[in-house]
Amino acid sequence: MVKLPMNNIFSIKFLVADLIKNNKKMREGYIAANWTKIVDNLSEYSKIYYLTDDTLHIKVNSPTILHYMRMNSDIYIDKINTLFVSLMNPVIDSPPKNNYINSEICYNKSAETLNTDILQSNDYINIKKLNFLLDKNIK
Repeated sequence: MVKLPMNNIFSIKFLVADLIKNNKKMREGYIAANWTKIVDNLSEYSKIYYLTDDTLHIKVNSPTILHYMRMNSDIYIDKINTLFVSLMNPVIDSPPKNNYINSEICYNKSAETLNTDILQSNDYINIKKLNFLLDKNIK
């Protein structure tokens, strides 16, 4: 077994959060993967089209659904932003118990530093507006 230096221990969730933070397509994919959680049963009639800096563009298949979703857009914006905040602020797990870590302080300091960095930079995921487009081809 190879011994690795353990001065910077990060969880997979931190790495995924950082990847989503730095890649617009990953943010779109994360929203699309959680679309059912955001809009519940309306996910059958709508889909993510694309994401700009602070606007999420959504395709909807009927005028009735478009109107309903537009009326509830504030709720959807809150759900999306809450989803990103929970991704960017994961709970710090206890350090792994093995022979390669010299102290818990090393783990906690690196995790706190990373957590603080994510907390200070979460303004990039602030969705402020939803733009709805009518597309009859959505199933």
